[in-house]
Formats: sequence, C-alpha cells, structure tokens
Amino acid sequence: MPRRITRSALLPLATCGGLVVGALAPGASGAAPPSGQARIPTAAVPGIDPRYLYAQFDHLVTHFQRREAGYRAGAAGHEGFARYWSSQMLRLLGPFGASSQTFRFPVKGWLGRPATAPAADVEVTVPGLAKPAQEVVIGCHYDGEADSTQSAYDDGSGCAIALGVAEAMAAFWRAHHLYPARTLRFVLFDAEEQGLFGSYEYVNKVARNNVADMTMMINEEQNGIAYPVRYLGKSSNPLMPLFAFLSPLSANKIYQKYSVTPRQLAGLQRLRTLVGRAVTAAFQRYRAMGYQMLTYHDPAGADVWRPVFTPAQTGNVRVANDTLGSSDQVPFTQAGVRSATFVGNATYYQRRPPAGSYPYDQPQDTIALMNVFADGGSAPSHALALALGLPCLLTTWLLSQPGILGQAAADGRPVAAIDDTGVVQPAQQTTFSAVASFLPGQPGSKPPNLHYTWDFGDGHLAAGRTVHHAYRAAGTYRLRLLVRAGSGRPRVISKRLIVGPQTTFGNVYASALAGATNPIAVAVAKGLPPHNPPVRLPVAAPGARDRVGTLEQAHCTDPAAGCPTSVSAAPSARSSAGPGGLTWALSSLGAVALLAVLALGWRRTRRRRAG
Repeated sequence: MPRRITRSALLPLATCGGLVVGALAPGASGAAPPSGQARIPTAAVPGIDPRYLYAQFDHLVTHFQRREAGYRAGAAGHEGFARYWSSQMLRLLGPFGASSQTFRFPVKGWLGRPATAPAADVEVTVPGLAKPAQEVVIGCHYDGEADSTQSAYDDGSGCAIALGVAEAMAAFWRAHHLYPARTLRFVLFDAEEQGLFGSYEYVNKVARNNVADMTMMINEEQNGIAYPVRYLGKSSNPLMPLFAFLSPLSANKIYQKYSVTPRQLAGLQRLRTLVGRAVTAAFQRYRAMGYQMLTYHDPAGADVWRPVFTPAQTGNVRVANDTLGSSDQVPFTQAGVRSATFVGNATYYQRRPPAGSYPYDQPQDTIALMNVFADGGSAPSHALALALGLPCLLTTWLLSQPGILGQAAADGRPVAAIDDTGVVQPAQQTTFSAVASFLPGQPGSKPPNLHYTWDFGDGHLAAGRTVHHAYRAAGTYRLRLLVRAGSGRPRVISKRLIVGPQTTFGNVYASALAGATNPIAVAVAKGLPPHNPPVRLPVAAPGARDRVGTLEQAHCTDPAAGCPTSVSAAPSARSSAGPGGLTWALSSLGAVALLAVLALGWRRTRRRRAG
C-alpha cells in the first residue's frame, strides 16, 4: 500500500514487524437485536478451515501471476485472478443472494510505461436481512509490482484470507439457518501499489452514498509471516507478531487532517474492546479445534513440541492505532468508517532489518519462500497455514458481533440490498438496482418471482429490479425499496440519499509516482523497488517440516501403542510455487521511503504499505 513517509516516520512504521488480529471465539453471540433474528448458542461462532485457506492461497498465487494494474495480463494474470476470486466467492455465497460487479477506472501506470488498460475493482455483495441498508466492507488488493511474479505475501495472502472468511461465514450460516443481518461487501481493490487508487475510487465514487451506512471496514493485508511463526521454524527465534491496526482515536502523522465526533470516538473505543476479545476468542477456538502444539527445530535440528495459542501468548497479536497507513483502509478511515487492518511482518525495508525480514514487493515473494520462512523447508507449513488463518478467525468473530455485521433468521420475506449508488447529481439519470436479492429457501429467485417498487423520496415511483431516475434538485432524500414475493409482506430497505456534490477524500499517495526525483524513488515509481542489501534470503533445508497437534499427541512417546490422530493445518502435497514475484501492496511506495532511509538523505517519498 502506498504511503507517505518521512525519515522520522519510516522507522517506527517498519518496526511493527507483523500484526494480525482476528479470531473466532467460542462464547460469542451472533444474535442481533431486530425481531427477525435467531437466538444463537453462545458457543456457536464461525470456525475456519486452514487447509482450505492454504489451498486457495497456493492456487491463486501459482496460477495467476504478474498482476499489474493497468496492463492486460489475460487469463493467467491480473484478469484471471479477479475472475477466479469472484467465481469462488459466488460459489460460496450464491445461496445467500450474492452478486458480483466490476467497476473499471483509468490509471496512468508506472513511470515511463503508460497503462494500456483500465484498472478494475471487483465487488461481491451479500444482502443483509435485518438491516440491509447498513453494510460491512472486507477488502484486499490484488495488483502487484512491475517485476512481481507470484506476489504471494503481498498481496495474494490477503485475498486468500477473504475467501477463507467467505467459506467460514457461509458454512456457519448454513449450519444455523441464518443470514447476515447487515449487507456484506467483499471488495477486490486494484492499483493499490500505484497509490491506493482502487480504494479511493471506491470510497469517493462507487460507494460515496454508502459511506455513512458502513459499520466497519476490514482490510486483509499481507499475512502469514506472523504468529505462530518463528523464523525458519527455529525454537531459538522469537515468535513473530501479528498486528491489528485500528482507526486512530485522534489525528496522527498518517491522518493529519482527522477528527472524530464524540459518537465516533465511542464507536472506536468499542472496536478496540471487541478486537481484544476477538484475539482471546480466536486463540480459544484454535485450541478447541486441536491446534494446541506445534513443532519447531532446536539448535541440533531436532523437532521439539511447543504450545501455541495459549492465553499467555495473546500478546503476540498487537492491537494499535493505525500508524501504518499505506493501504486500502486509509480512505475509509478518512471518511469516518471504523477500520481494522490485519498485517504481518513489514521490516524488510528498514535500514537495519532484523532476521526474518520478509522480502515483500520483491520478485522472490513466493509461497515456497513463505514456507521456508515459516519452518525452514519448502513443504507446506502448518505454522504458515495457522498464521494465515488467524486474521481469518479474527474477522469472522468480528462479523458475528451484533454491532458489526450480526446475523438473523429468515422471516418469510425476500432479502435484498440496494447496489452502490455513487455520487448522484441533479438532472442526471442515475441507475438504481437491487441485483443482490433473493427469497431464502429459493436462492435462484429472479425478477419473475420478486417484485420491486422504488420510492425516490421526491414524489416519483418506479417498478423493476433495475430502474433509472433523475432528481430535479440537489438535496437529501429518503430512498425506499420494497421487495415482495407474490402477495407476501414486502422487505423494505430505506436509506438516506444525498443528491449533489459531495466531499472528496484526498489521496496523499496519488502523487508519489509523479514526484519521483532520486534513483530509488524513480525505481519505485517504475514498479521496481530495489532490494535491501543487508537481507540475506534463506535456502530451504532438505526434509524440514513442522507438525501440529494436540497436547496428547505431543506427549505420546510410544506410537506403537497408538497415539491420537493429529490434526492438519496445511495440505500434505508439496507446494507448486514457482518463481517468486514480490508485490508490494503494502509498501510499494512505503518501501521507497524505507529505502530512502537506507540511502541516507533521500527526500521524503511515499511508501506504500509496509505490510
């Protein structure tokens, strides 16, 4: 993610080596206040499948490579990644009325190499049942650097985590006959590496009339090189932290023109409490699933079992104000939306990088290298799979909370969500639609089965799933949609609609490429961030492989007598990762700044996310 960084701001940012907050916890209630909601057992919260997550991650980054925004890459690259990701989302969430839309927008491309195609944000919407006009956004970005191949850590990991969240929520809703209480939108942001252009496009244009109705934005950034990983799987190396960067309570160096109302402040403080509970809950859930012990390598190379996800280790998930910036949460935070960014190690571009600094935004960023960092070998690592699953768990737990997404039971009426209305101007034809709509129990419901009536709040009505209307005058209106199945009771979706110009949130990262003047900044502006010479990348040790299991299995000393069957967090097949392709979604521009520090005296440059 692009970020504006000075020498003074650079080092503190990079020191937060890897944060990820997210967990599912037994003991969370998913019931939301409205009358249509079900009472859910306190122990019933979404679980995740680390094997599914790892497998999707492997597939995404090895099958769709060289993902630059603004350049045609075909089925094997940028476009193929977006198509596959959205198709998997619809496969998982289709029974809940999910629909997909693509929003294209122009980008300039890298310095000296003009873009040849538009960039594209991809949105998958799941309509909410009880409060459909309110929504939660889960975002990740899928573009990479000019020299990226797999871009596994930054950015493939975050998009795989989003799929893991969708899989977990869909399974939970099915098992408990529930639906999301609010509307849930998964968004694949483009052109993050070039300056957060996709997320700013989304907030300023696509969803501008929806911002006030967003209860939260969760940004899934680069992850997997974080707790419970120890670099190279060595027991002598410290556990790597996971960070949850939350919307700050007041202005800071990243958000200099930022203020919150007393009501917003109370909401941000509640979010901190919830995220803290989510960490505890996630650790509890992992242990309940059987992920209690993990093997690391002692100085002699022998495997030793060590406890993981214990109460004493929750401090390895560090919850902090967002001093990272440089990624797609920034415009949402500027717009007053509560946000949380889950991100792992981001120390690569420090002047004195510590051991275990992962080379994101470098061509070596592959799933194979991530496995080596996690346990020393090239085989799929359980530690890596569990690290990827932690932000996924945190996210699903948060989504289960009544004040964020919540869940509700079917009440016999249709479920629908109004599509993004963007910026509506007077005397201009605007399209209004409710593509994400269905009748629970009949996920294939189409317009012949459902009837739509629109009340634009200015005395005009229209009928149909998709309609067009032009407001005569600027102002604030109450838009209402009634969706009915046959002669049954309608679902009523009501939201405030602003007609006329709206405040645009300024993108401080947009000028980073254009302002490049020194060799390092120019390289970054070309999408070719230089490597950090002090970092020496490891080579896989033959046969190195970690194991995960329960306390009973770890303490079993006589396999012949019958040890408990171990659990698995990663597929047993060898990873098919190919040549690395480090995207620097979090730090393209951020790395520039870090590298600027290395170069001693380089002027302020913008650093994309250091994640």
